[in-house]
Amino acid sequence: MKSDAGVPNNRTVIRVGSSAANYTIEIGAGTLARLGTVARHALPNSTAKIVIISNQCVYDLYGAQACASLRAKGFKVATWLMPDGERYKNLHTWQRALEFFGQEKLERSDAIVALGGGVVLDLA
Repeated sequence: MKSDAGVPNNRTVIRVGSSAANYTIEIGAGTLARLGTVARHALPNSTAKIVIISNQCVYDLYGAQACASLRAKGFKVATWLMPDGERYKNLHTWQRALEFFGQEKLERSDAIVALGGGVVLDLA
């Protein structure tokens, strides 16, 4: 069964709320194709650029689809790939990410998307 927007209805949406932040997690078929739509809805109109943080393995599987979805909604997309593994969750890796953000001239109104979990999500 499909919704009017052509997105499968077999998604699970989890709403997380705390004193620090409120956000939603969307899980299910078709979710990655909706990334651009969700980002455009959730972010301020001034957001022009999104940096995707990922690792090579995950990016090879899902990167092209994530980038295409974001670009279709008018975002400029840059990608920073980090090494895979818990040992890379450290200040040196974070420093390299910050240097990349500077090279890309990331601004306060821009955004970062984690494409992956674990260390990638923690760093993003």
